[in-house]
Amino acid sequence: MKAGDLLRYNGNHSIWLLLEVPEDLAGQSILIVAAKTGYKKWANSRGFEVVSKCQENVKSASNALQSDSERVTL
Repeated sequence: MKAGDLLRYNGNHSIWLLLEVPEDLAGQSILIVAAKTGYKKWANSRGFEVVSKCQENVKSASNALQSDSERVTL
């Protein structure tokens, strides 16, 4: 587990976003925020499973939205 992963709690299947895994407590306590309510808490990592892993270094293609027909002006 690492920051940015989406987690599911095994008890009630709620979805949480993993914010922090402290190095000194790795594998024990994690800081999470509920996707539905925004409630933050420290929790034991054993009750959670990773639903979706965070994608690092996601970049858009260098030629993305280059033509005028693909641009949107607000």
